Amino acid sequence: RNPEDQESWGEFVALYEPLLVRYVCKKGLEEHDARDVVQNIFIALLRKMPAFELDRGKGRFRTWLWQVTHNAVVDWARTRK
Repeated sequence: RNPEDQESWGEFVALYEPLLVRYVCKKGLEEHDARDVVQNIFIALLRKMPAFELDRGKGRFRTWLWQVTHNAVVDWARTRK
């Protein structure tokens, strides 16, 4: 959650970047576009995470992360039209 904790963010990116890139590519984006979208996701997460509170009634962290990712893909598609 702490944007200053570079070690934790490095671990987070190492864990989730490959998963997110594959997910975004499966949504029809080329890899270079998928990497741009994932970069934007990490920027958004860096801003949102300090105030993030997990509501277990709504699901797990990964459920929320996939929703953020889906929204980023939709936003990317909108900018291309």
